[in-house]
Amino acid sequence: GENEFQKGSEPFDGDLNDELTTRVSTLDFDDEQLAEIKIATDMNMDLTYLLEYMKPETSAEEMKKKRKDYSNR
Repeated sequence: GENEFQKGSEPFDGDLNDELTTRVSTLDFDDEQLAEIKIATDMNMDLTYLLEYMKPETSAEEMKKKRKDYSNR
């Protein structure tokens, strides 16, 4: 059986995935930004961290820096 924490975390993860999908499909990211987002999701970056900076105004270069910072911690 699942404990209360496990039950509570599943919708949260789903909500984060929904938010990721919504942003990718509705916000105006360029190809370089989308490539950085794909790399981050392929490496299973924590979605809370990714969503903190996953905004059209964050340059692809800044996204790359955030991804590298994340992988080096």
